[in-house]
Amino acid sequence: MANRTQLSFASFNLYNLNRPGLPIYRDRDGWPEDQYARKTDWIRKQLQALQADVWGFQELWHQQALQDCFDGAELEQDYTLLTPPQHHGGRITCAAAVRQDLLVDEPEWIVNF
Repeated sequence: MANRTQLSFASFNLYNLNRPGLPIYRDRDGWPEDQYARKTDWIRKQLQALQADVWGFQELWHQQALQDCFDGAELEQDYTLLTPPQHHGGRITCAAAVRQDLLVDEPEWIVNF
């Protein structure tokens, strides 16, 4: 890990980020493709603008949706995304992203505190 004198954190509510066409609560159709594209584009711009060292995310439904945002921002090589294992849109959860050079070991997802 590089010698750091500063560390930045950001909290981000993704407002029900799910892949297009997958259900969100009682909405069986979920986000249409065009709304998903606008939503992920806006998130991508925020990721690029802030580039925090550690991100905390709320209201994620599908891990690939968050990956789409980091890929679109061309930050996929800079961060490790932390999501519950095998989380594929069946329920809402929180997630995180941490700069690669800050991770010391394999992250562990803790379900129950």
